Amino acid sequence: MAAKIVEKFRKTQQTSPDMLDYEYSELLLYQNQVLREAGLYREVRDHLTTYKKQFCDKLAVEETRGELFLNLDRLDEATEVYRRLQERNPENWSYYHGLEKALKPGSVEERQKIYEDYWVS
Repeated sequence: MAAKIVEKFRKTQQTSPDMLDYEYSELLLYQNQVLREAGLYREVRDHLTTYKKQFCDKLAVEETRGELFLNLDRLDEATEVYRRLQERNPENWSYYHGLEKALKPGSVEERQKIYEDYWVS
């Protein structure tokens, strides 16, 4: 229900696909969040693809993609996303947690290695 309401509102706010509009981008991110909260993961994926050029906050999109791949059980792709996010900001612990979920370490040593790869030089 909420997703339909947000979609109707988005249509009233629509801008040119080639134009970057921060407020419209935030509306798209909110719409995507509503879809995620409803568990509509395939729709989330399609939404991210459809509006890719119109998102201003590329980091939020990448974080959403990591979460999406985990929810779709596409663990190899989730691993790639979380590794890129770690490279961008190795101090963000949520990226390590996402990587743990994607890699599913079977032992304490494997889990420890996820952290050591970035923190032990």
